[in-house]
Amino acid sequence: MTRDRIEKSSELINALFFDKIFNLMLRTNDEKIRLKSFEIMCNMIHQNNWRKKLATQGYFKQVYASMEVTKIDEKTLEKLSWMTTLVCFHPDMIEQIQNLKLLNFIMKLIDTKFPAVIRSNAVLAISLLTYHE
Repeated sequence: MTRDRIEKSSELINALFFDKIFNLMLRTNDEKIRLKSFEIMCNMIHQNNWRKKLATQGYFKQVYASMEVTKIDEKTLEKLSWMTTLVCFHPDMIEQIQNLKLLNFIMKLIDTKFPAVIRSNAVLAISLLTYHE
């Protein structure tokens, strides 16, 4: 891509970036890389434009569809619970929360079989939801 097509170039770079992050997050067996990918995504949730892109382009849906609470390791589940808490923090995500049925997901995380950090993230997520109208 050339400078005269900078708009298309940035779209291409963004698409490659998202594809790479999500492939690492959802398909890698390397725990360190997977956890780092979750951290990148959590950082992106703080930015309005990135958060909206994650929601509207189905990235959140991909993550929650591929993660089954009982089949993922504790460290990944901890990152996923924190990501869920961050999503619940933002009022503009209420429609996304409803579409993904995140409340059901959060309720699974409250189970006593999970470590305290995962359960506390779930409780915080529910608490944050009470601030939204």
